[in-house]
Amino acid sequence: MKTKEELIQLLKTNVSEFNEYRYKTNYEYINLRWANLSEANLSYADLSEADLSYADLSEANLSGADLSYADLSKANLSGADLRGADLYGATINESQIQTMLDVLNFKIREDKWKL
Repeated sequence: MKTKEELIQLLKTNVSEFNEYRYKTNYEYINLRWANLSEANLSYADLSEADLSYADLSEANLSGADLSYADLSKANLSGADLRGADLYGATINESQIQTMLDVLNFKIREDKWKL
């Protein structure tokens, strides 16, 4: 079993090898709480069911990543590229939803909801 520091280093340097490690360990629990993964290229990383709470994922490339059922509560997602990421069942908070909408330049027009 790899340490948290080894997992972070592996993610930053070789996502394919990280994914292979997840497969070989039968997708064991991954604790990446408070991990600094800012600006990392995590495209297609298998982070399903990982604990990423309070992690710094700012400006990270998470396109195509599997974040299903991951705990992203309180994670910094500002500027993160989440295009094509699987967020099914992920734990996120309200401010993170607004951050994601801002990245997509998606605005909700309040006048549409007036009665």
